[in-house]
Amino acid sequence: MAALTDGDWTELAAERPSGGRIFSRLLGPTEEGFYWDGEFNGTADVTDHHSISFTSQTLRIDDAAADEARFRAVWITLKQHLPLLATRIEESEGGNKLAFVVAEQRTRTIMPGEFEYIAEGDEHKTQTAVERGRNGIPRRLSRDLCAAITVLRRSETEYDLVMTTAHLIFDGMSSFFVARTLCDLLSRWPQSLEIPAPDLRLRLAMAPSCDSLHPRNDMSPARLRWRRAIATIINSNRVARLNGGHTIPNKRSTRTPFTPAISRDARAPPLDATYTRKALATCRAQGVTLGHALAVSAQLALSRVVRRRFEAGLVSQEEWDARRRTPTSTGGPLNLRPHLAPRWLAAGGHTELVLAIGFFFAKLPYMPDADALTPGRFWYRARMVKKQAESYHRHPLFLEMSSAAQPARIERCRNAAKALREGKVSENAVVPDPAPKDGDFPVFLHSGSSIGNVDPLCPFSFPVPQQEGQPAVETLHRVRSKMYLRCRPAELYLGAASVKGELHVYIFYDENVYDAKDVEEWLDEVRKALVSYLCVEPRESAVKARL
Repeated sequence: MAALTDGDWTELAAERPSGGRIFSRLLGPTEEGFYWDGEFNGTADVTDHHSISFTSQTLRIDDAAADEARFRAVWITLKQHLPLLATRIEESEGGNKLAFVVAEQRTRTIMPGEFEYIAEGDEHKTQTAVERGRNGIPRRLSRDLCAAITVLRRSETEYDLVMTTAHLIFDGMSSFFVARTLCDLLSRWPQSLEIPAPDLRLRLAMAPSCDSLHPRNDMSPARLRWRRAIATIINSNRVARLNGGHTIPNKRSTRTPFTPAISRDARAPPLDATYTRKALATCRAQGVTLGHALAVSAQLALSRVVRRRFEAGLVSQEEWDARRRTPTSTGGPLNLRPHLAPRWLAAGGHTELVLAIGFFFAKLPYMPDADALTPGRFWYRARMVKKQAESYHRHPLFLEMSSAAQPARIERCRNAAKALREGKVSENAVVPDPAPKDGDFPVFLHSGSSIGNVDPLCPFSFPVPQQEGQPAVETLHRVRSKMYLRCRPAELYLGAASVKGELHVYIFYDENVYDAKDVEEWLDEVRKALVSYLCVEPRESAVKARL
């Protein structure tokens, strides 16, 4: 048998007791990092909650047992379309070798713990399912189960779908494609079950690791080595410049990196359609994206939060002066798909269930005075963020730099996961030690990203039209969706998305490190800054309003 790689799936010839084929490939470096994240008490697992309603009486099933059978069949069909949902991870050589293993039989059946149907669902049971995905001990998933779903029947036509997925098999873009495929299959039931299942080998061929899809992988080995060596040096220099920084009030300690997070979320009231249109138009006029402006708004919000504490006597003059001088850092995921092999993209890679993300980092100068930052200076800082982000994704060695960052990340995550396995750290919170000295390592104000308008990625009306310009008769309506992240230790993730024309801003955070009231205060100031600089004419701006 040929040696396994992370770019091609190999059919395993041995041991087929089920009679089906078994395929395997190695995890790529990006996937490996997220695998070890997940082994650290489920870090980075994503739970999506979708509320749906059948709008056609043809989809109504009064008998709960028959209804459960319908959802089981649709889930199996979904796995046949997206077989990474059925994968397990094989760990060998002391964790130094990791491989996906997809058995054809697993795409045809329901595995233990994979599917749950609750006939009499309610809001409490839905939130319990969500909480199990983002904080459950033991973890909802495992190396033998990378995706699971809970179906809660709220009435004969209304349902909550709570799906938890390991981050090593998908990313933010994939989450929309999974929801879109699932809702479309449900909306076309039972006809959707009558279509022959796609060939497993062909489906897996579209799911290599993103690291194997670098367009320049066809260069000579010597040239590739040089490119990777240069990228490693550039990446090391960039990481070294990130040391220091500060964030909102917190309880960070030397034990924080080894304390699994208690994941929580905070969500600001959405900006209405008028304000959202104004915000996006203002960003376009300034030549930046909403994400660039969001980073500056976050820094301005930090200034307001800390100054309020300084004026109340809760922050010393020394700390206030130090914070005013100290730059802040941010970073977040970048969608790698547009940068990957053209042949894969042409075959449909944009909508495949794969993990295809890199990361960018940006540093903003000293914390501004909340009362004195003019619109001109605000947009100057936003363009600074844009320039730094573009220095990553427009760099000729961008993909090599993304790969160069992985070995250190893998080593760090693997050590933490193995310490948890060996009982050296607890699955529960530990008592904080004194806070570490600032400047010894990077302290990010926040991580996160703005994913833009998500409506085209997953519509609200199903089925999806088979031909453009020929709308289908609606049989299923997606009422709403929410995503929940199982945070890493000390995570403070600031995200934004436009839904139905309204801008939503939200935070995922580690409750061990941040108090809810501090997070909500900061988020409120972020929203106010967005409104002040993006939605209101300068002469009307409330930026200089009294704190």
